[in-house]
Amino acid sequence: MVKIFPLVFFLLSLLSSILNVSAQDGGVIKGVVRDATGAVVPNASIAFSDGAGVKTSLTNEYGEFIANLRPSNYTIKVSRLGFCDSTRPIFELTGNELVEFDFILIPCSIKNVTEYDRNSKRSSEKSVIGGPFEEKLWNICADTAKPFPMLIRYGKALENSVGSIEYRGFTTSIAGTYADGRAFAANSELPVTLYFKHETVTAERGWFFPKENRLILRGKVTWKGSGQLDQIEELQVIFCRKDP
Repeated sequence: MVKIFPLVFFLLSLLSSILNVSAQDGGVIKGVVRDATGAVVPNASIAFSDGAGVKTSLTNEYGEFIANLRPSNYTIKVSRLGFCDSTRPIFELTGNELVEFDFILIPCSIKNVTEYDRNSKRSSEKSVIGGPFEEKLWNICADTAKPFPMLIRYGKALENSVGSIEYRGFTTSIAGTYADGRAFAANSELPVTLYFKHETVTAERGWFFPKENRLILRGKVTWKGSGQLDQIEELQVIFCRKDP
């Protein structure tokens, strides 16, 4: 018995050393995938790419995922049938590091996309956005020379708050305050009104996702422009940059 205890202690120490080396050699990425309403998305495919290969996993019933990966530079792509893909740009994962990324998936069943060019020369008799709502997805693109300003107002009364979405480089910022001085959150379920050149879009609820440059409008979404009026239940707006 006297000889067994040192052997057991040695084996346990060796196992502990191996586990410690493994933990230091690799990193862990975890997170939760939700939809635009905040509900978790199970069985979403998570692809981790580092140039040398791709490792995939699925979210569980709670929308959670976790992966043990070797140190490298990764991109993450989240996919689920009925949703647009969501991608995390390249980032560095170091050894013995825990990184958490949450993703929001947006319904995506639209085939055609209409672009709005801020320098559009189209007739004022037609919508500069492409309405009425022939599609439920708009790409609103700006040239790279100047920021793309767009008024956005939160609250049923226009005087309640005023904000703006504008481009600074390749990042998007959303800013604004309520009448009482409170700053509004990026992902608030609030009434939204968008003002373009000669057009107005209103919605009962709206969410803005800065990382994906997406704005989701739901409820009674009304578009008015050039003397026309149309209405649908949902509209997705994607803000992008139009390279020269």
